[in-house]
Amino acid sequence: AVVSTQSTGAQMLAHTEGTEREIIKLRREIEDIENSVKVDPDIAKLETQNNKLKYQIAHLQQAIEKEKSKRMIAFPAFFGEKIQTVVSRLYPDVNAKIEVGPNKGKNGDYQCSCSFCRGDRRNNWDVTTTHSLQLPV
Repeated sequence: AVVSTQSTGAQMLAHTEGTEREIIKLRREIEDIENSVKVDPDIAKLETQNNKLKYQIAHLQQAIEKEKSKRMIAFPAFFGEKIQTVVSRLYPDVNAKIEVGPNKGKNGDYQCSCSFCRGDRRNNWDVTTTHSLQLPV
């Protein structure tokens, strides 16, 4: 029984030493690879600048989208007021209903609908006009 314990201990010692040699060999290979792939300081600076620019782009795109949504909300009201002013100057005795909104299916287009009654009481007729406007976004 003593001989088998010594034999097992010697085998374990030999295995451990072999494993340690393999670890040392692998560490040297890793160091060689790391040394062969040295990062140029200029590349590191450029990567840092690139990351900063990507952040700025994302921030600016968010700001642009926010401004576009503001303009999309404010423009129809502004444009509707202008059309209302023109119609009320052309037809001061007419109460016109003006609606301005985005044209469905066309990005950046607006549709204006204007309906009003014109004429005397005996000959009352409806006039409805619709115009699609293509405006730069």
